[in-house]
Amino acid sequence: MNNKFKFVDGSIPIPDEDDLNCAAWERCNNLVHTWIINSNSPSIAQSVVFIENVVDMWNDLKDRFMRGGRIRVLQQEIANLKQGKQKISDYFTDLRIMGRIGSI
Repeated sequence: MNNKFKFVDGSIPIPDEDDLNCAAWERCNNLVHTWIINSNSPSIAQSVVFIENVVDMWNDLKDRFMRGGRIRVLQQEIANLKQGKQKISDYFTDLRIMGRIGSI
């Protein structure tokens, strides 16, 4: 991960646009952003995909799934989950992922 968690915890602040490190910071932020998106179920990923800064995305997910409010949010996620045009196996996988999150 080569210090990529520092993007998640906010240890590496966003540089100014004229900072020489700005382009490198954006590449790393985008990489971590993609990792987080790809490690979540599609419905959860869709809810945070437009949050550009990884620390903001992480805080959103952390707030959502902290022990106190996790059950309420999980129930809402499950209630909003619809098969739509998904294959039944993909839909079932999404339900199983949410079930695992609820048992943590």
